[in-house]
Amino acid sequence: MAARQNDRSSTRMWIACGVVLFLIALLVSLNGGFGSGAAKPGVDQKSPGASGVSSDAVAGSHSSSGGSERVRTKGDGNRRTGSDPEKGPRFPLVDAVLEDESLTNQQSALKLKDIVLTEAAPESERLEALAHGLNLDFMAFKGIASAVTLPESVAERYLSELTNQNEHRSEQVEGLMDLMVHPSESIRTDSVDRLAFLIENEELASSPERLKVAAREFLERMKQAPAPEPAPSEPEGGNAGTSEPSR
Repeated sequence: MAARQNDRSSTRMWIACGVVLFLIALLVSLNGGFGSGAAKPGVDQKSPGASGVSSDAVAGSHSSSGGSERVRTKGDGNRRTGSDPEKGPRFPLVDAVLEDESLTNQQSALKLKDIVLTEAAPESERLEALAHGLNLDFMAFKGIASAVTLPESVAERYLSELTNQNEHRSEQVEGLMDLMVHPSESIRTDSVDRLAFLIENEELASSPERLKVAAREFLERMKQAPAPEPAPSEPEGGNAGTSEPSR
């Protein structure tokens, strides 16, 4: 009887040890699978969502930084219209002209000139109209500085364009003479200096009235100067003008 009791006690002890070992193994496996340092399956640790920055925010940073405004040409005024502020300021008068495909460049330039001459129009729109109009047809803006008193920013833009129009020397001189009486002192000074340089009489820059007289004389000489003769055209065939001596 005593031997049987010892066997039963030994069996129970081994069963208890097995249960304890099983519980220990189970706890270890649970701690290893859900520890704080373990990465959950199916989650990319480098994705924008994991860092707290959305893909929309990243896209927005690219569209709003580093982009310079594109120079518009005739027919694309609608690219800047609408209620979206990211498309830039709206110029309804200018856009209406640029969108009208029935107009030639010269007709568009003349309509833009009318906007520049409209003193009731916003200064920013008049400046926009001048910039596009000069690109379409510079000659359409001849005499604009004498027609009205241009806002300083518009006069500055026109003065800059005059300096670059060396192929239209008469219009350069006349435009600078018109700007010599502008209310802005800086515009007047720049016009005098550039005009004196243009007519090669820089010593008269200190005497605007004498400079005007010299400028008028310069224009008169230009009118009386004979037109340059066209360059002779090359005969067809290159050496068609030379004949081989007869034998």
